[in-house]
Amino acid sequence: EEELKRVTQPKDRVEGAKVIYKSTADGTTISFTNGADLPAFFNAIPPTPAEKPVCSISNLPARYLDPLSGRPYATIAAFTAI
Repeated sequence: EEELKRVTQPKDRVEGAKVIYKSTADGTTISFTNGADLPAFFNAIPPTPAEKPVCSISNLPARYLDPLSGRPYATIAAFTAI
């Protein structure tokens, strides 16, 4: 039993590019080593934000949708007009 405790398995060596993450109070740094290129998602163009609905009566930013017609509205007065 003691012989089994003394015997350790050698760790497999990883060959090729490595990614190193370092987190500090200032933020997280990601480093690519051994000739690793940046993955494509780092160079991707961010998606455009969705257009916010506008009240069809008052032209204010709409926070609600009429359950029957599905039209956006911003105030109670606009809801009664719909």
